[in-house]
Amino acid sequence: RSVSAFLLNRSSDLDLDSTKKCTLQFELLTTYHSKIPCKMSYTPKITTNTTMTMKKQIISLIILALLPLVSNADVVEIDGIYYNLIPKGKVAEVTSNPNLYTGEIVIPETVTYDGLTCNVTSIGKSAFSGCTGLTSLSIGNSVTSIGYYAFSGCRGLMNVTIGNSVTSIGGAAFSGCSSLTSVTIPNSVTSIGGHAFEECSSLTSVTIPNSVTSIGDDAFSSCSGLTSVTIPNSVTSIGSGAFFECCGLTS
Repeated sequence: RSVSAFLLNRSSDLDLDSTKKCTLQFELLTTYHSKIPCKMSYTPKITTNTTMTMKKQIISLIILALLPLVSNADVVEIDGIYYNLIPKGKVAEVTSNPNLYTGEIVIPETVTYDGLTCNVTSIGKSAFSGCTGLTSLSIGNSVTSIGYYAFSGCRGLMNVTIGNSVTSIGGAAFSGCSSLTSVTIPNSVTSIGGHAFEECSSLTSVTIPNSVTSIGDDAFSSCSGLTSVTIPNSVTSIGSGAFFECCGLTS
């Protein structure tokens, strides 16, 4: 017993992790007892902490192994518009142009790149933000969502056509589009995000379709040129300040 204890103590002094220590202790004891007849046996004991550590290491290895299988979005330019292509889902998201978009932009329903055809389903966050040279925009019918700040600060934008598949207009999506005179919100839209059309000072009238159920905070605030708004019975919530400082609103 004293020799066994000595071997165990000496192996514990080594700078090894718990699993290697248990293995070394077992080998030392096996070698020792094989030379001296003895009924004593020893089974290395792995603690709960050691087991948990090993499990975490295994999980980490599995995650690392799976990372190459995750389909990452590839940014490509097609006909002057930049997209995040997601090959696995065959979908594309319109993203920002490092040189900013200008003039008239028509967002198509599908794009093809390197033999892969993708449906254009969304306009990403801040995709056109600050594009003061953008004057006209037409959004294809395949697009279902317009991201936060998608067109914010597009001061030169005068005309917008939103496709009839869009279900949500993100927060501040068109905020600060001071030249925008009219916008038609399609029947597919169910929610208008907070600050969505804030400070669209040239906007004179808005018709909200009966598909919309919620209008976010400050959605049309500071639209000083707005004179009339039609709100359907489908709307169940209107956020705080939704029409704040719309000083020209008469009906």
